[in-house]
Amino acid sequence: MQAVSNRIADIANPDAQMNDPAIALERLAARAGQMHSLPAVAIKVLELTNNPQVDARALKQCIENDPALTSKILRVVNSSLFGLSRQVSDLNQALALLGTKPLKMLVLGFSLPAGLFAGVTAEVLGRFWRHSLTRAVAAREISETLWRTPGDDAFIAGLLQDLGLLLLVDQLGEPYPRLLEKVFASGKDLLEVERAAMGFDHTMLTARLLSQWAFPESLIEAVVWKPNGAPAEAPDAGNRQSLPGKQGEKALPQIVHLAELLAQVLADGRADVLPELMRFGRQYHGLSAPSLEALVDGLQQKVSQLAAVLNLQLPDGADYRDILVQSQKQLAEVAASAVEDLLRAKAAGAAIEEYEPIWSELHDLGQAVSKVVRGIPEQQKEDAQRTTSQPSPTAVAVGAASVRTSPTSRSNGREHSHSDGPLLAGLRSAVIACRQRRCAVSLTLVELDRSEDILA
Repeated sequence: MQAVSNRIADIANPDAQMNDPAIALERLAARAGQMHSLPAVAIKVLELTNNPQVDARALKQCIENDPALTSKILRVVNSSLFGLSRQVSDLNQALALLGTKPLKMLVLGFSLPAGLFAGVTAEVLGRFWRHSLTRAVAAREISETLWRTPGDDAFIAGLLQDLGLLLLVDQLGEPYPRLLEKVFASGKDLLEVERAAMGFDHTMLTARLLSQWAFPESLIEAVVWKPNGAPAEAPDAGNRQSLPGKQGEKALPQIVHLAELLAQVLADGRADVLPELMRFGRQYHGLSAPSLEALVDGLQQKVSQLAAVLNLQLPDGADYRDILVQSQKQLAEVAASAVEDLLRAKAAGAAIEEYEPIWSELHDLGQAVSKVVRGIPEQQKEDAQRTTSQPSPTAVAVGAASVRTSPTSRSNGREHSHSDGPLLAGLRSAVIACRQRRCAVSLTLVELDRSEDILA
């Protein structure tokens, strides 16, 4: 994706240090950590379970100090998600049947600070929960049915992976939800778009926050891991080591990755992701079309039941089985060679012109990140928003891409650009893309004579 677009924040401000993605990520994470801390019960549970000799009685008493949390955990344990043979009426039974680790994971997953969800619109929140619950339940099912391992860690990693999205809504304000809307409407890859605008994506921010909260390292790795075999980090953004090379130790990240792809297909309606899901599924654990269909068969019921247990209202959507069938039909209509070409093109990075429809949103988001990192007061932010010029319809061809620029004014025979930010960003994007692909770049500047007559 770095071949597609250079960070817009690099153009928004001349201060290179402020636009370093590692610095921006660290400052956003530090600010989030100051604003959102784990409830006392979750902190105590982490402390108790860090001891290899866990005191089950102390753990039970700690959880029972939060009656609402206790009730929520018991309702989840008694749901179809766990499939227990009999009802569990108290934490003693839950500990006896499940052990301490699943209970610990449920506490961490359901003890999120309430402030994380404040100020998030119902539409964004509904989409967030639909995707997150689908991914969490899918991760548990994939772990237990394909890998034949307990799915507690996978469930929590899937549930929490998008917390960084909520943090960006909270810290960046309107530009980020506006970008979300455009990305979801166009079916683009959100993580790729975020990296184009900011140099990092929201899962990296999630990982930083979970690290501040002292979550297990294996869970943090799974949240941020990408399929190249190592965690996706912004440059110089920490000293976390790459995943070990043993296949068994990669199981959790691979499970969460497959669950995310499946959530994109089912919850987001992205049929174009199905080839990628099948390719990685076969590579990781021999996933076949029949096993995928069996996996999806009961998924939606479990997601709906979990949403009811958590008192969440999910947006309406088509039946997951129908979505999968429709996605498979679309895939069948594409020749195998075309699918492979599509996957290779995606791996190499999308063309710059694919991002032209959301260029304005990318530009605004990059500036929003820069303002937050610089710590500009609210009044200055409002003034900057009022004076920031938007790209106009005048176009400049950069290689194969069309980058929108601002109009110019003439004075004493010279031209002065009102705002050359988008133009410079587009030029830099093209140069980076061509360097990565080792091809030439051409620039054509077109000056319109008597533009007043044309526009009249």
